[in-house]
Amino acid sequence: MEEFYVGYQSYAPKELGAFLRRLAVALLVFVLLVAGGVVFTQGGFAKSYFGFGVLETFEGTVDGAWLTTPGKQALALVGEGKRGFATVRGHVRVTGQRIERDGVAMIEVASITPIAGAATPSADIDLGPLTLTGEIVDTKCYLGVMNPGAGKLHKDCARNCLRGGIPAGIVAAGKLYFLAGADFKERAGTRATVKGRALQRADRLILHVE
Repeated sequence: MEEFYVGYQSYAPKELGAFLRRLAVALLVFVLLVAGGVVFTQGGFAKSYFGFGVLETFEGTVDGAWLTTPGKQALALVGEGKRGFATVRGHVRVTGQRIERDGVAMIEVASITPIAGAATPSADIDLGPLTLTGEIVDTKCYLGVMNPGAGKLHKDCARNCLRGGIPAGIVAAGKLYFLAGADFKERAGTRATVKGRALQRADRLILHVE
């Protein structure tokens, strides 16, 4: 005789109850496995830093939108928000918020003051022709203002940053190259193959695109 269950009864029939318990356990295990898989397959956040509200002072030679310090560190300069930095030249003191990822740093400039002293710009070292394949990023978000500052979900933000004058970059094999000599506003957030001449400015890598 088949079991028959009336919904308002306190207990389900024996066989039906055993089946429902097995089904509930199986569903619980399935949900836990899916949740665990999502957690463990996600990449971790990059070790990046944005000193929001923490003003630091840097001194060196500005040539364009780059500050080269006496310690031979090249720091890209950007403005507040989604704005680049107006070109200036000379020996200066810069106050701003540091943005950094994997040893690559830039400064969101709050103020810049000319100071006495000889300007000693860093001469670029020609590393020769280079072809890179990777994602086009806006360097400000990628270095630490946003985390993650790359990928499809960040595409619109990256394009707006590049339209505002933030330097473009390409991430290839986990290494960031700043891009110069071409307009990448509409390519932000996408993968591209870029060919050009690699330059080293102090401790930074720049690809001058052909």
